[in-house]
Amino acid sequence: MKRKNKPKCPKCSSKDSVVPIEYGFPGNEMQKKYSEGKIELGG
Repeated sequence: MKRKNKPKCPKCSSKDSVVPIEYGFPGNEMQKKYSEGKIELGG
């Protein structure tokens, strides 16, 4: 699911360095995105 608008940081209001958080057991694709810095993993 793609977002239309980028989320903003609740502390500084920046939209540049906000990274999506993905939940669930990380498969190969999710691990690749994580190692590339495209996502963060959530518990």
